[in-house]
Amino acid sequence: LLSRGIGSEASQEGGQENRLRIMQESLTLLTDALLPGYSDPSLGLASLFEEDFYSRLLGQFDLVNVSIEFGNPLGIRLQRALANPSDELSSLADTFRASGLLHELRRVVACMQEGDGDIDDDDDDDEPLPPFLGIGLARAVALMNHSCEPNCEVDFG
Repeated sequence: LLSRGIGSEASQEGGQENRLRIMQESLTLLTDALLPGYSDPSLGLASLFEEDFYSRLLGQFDLVNVSIEFGNPLGIRLQRALANPSDELSSLADTFRASGLLHELRRVVACMQEGDGDIDDDDDDDEPLPPFLGIGLARAVALMNHSCEPNCEVDFG
């Protein structure tokens, strides 16, 4: 997050300030959510919620994470129900489509505001539900060389 920035803002003037602001906002949210449960000074966890430590932690995390994307397992089931009128979930799937729920879900996942543009509703048959997106921490990635002159490459092809 910090090294990549948000969109193309990292390459624009003020990108560093934007990344700092986002980091500070996320630290505030994390602190508000977790610190009340760990406020006992004898636990010695206060330093985990300091800006310098958190910034370094995010930087290290960015170096050793791997993006993960896989299809929604319910998508296959919904796709089958949309394609086969005799499927037991067909009426539910049709209701999802007719109510605009699938369209709205795709719009939200695409981070689009109402009126920004059109989402192609013909995609219902291909992938009715958006894929799961996430980040994984992998020991093998963490142990790789992270220098400016890397000595290895990860290829998932």
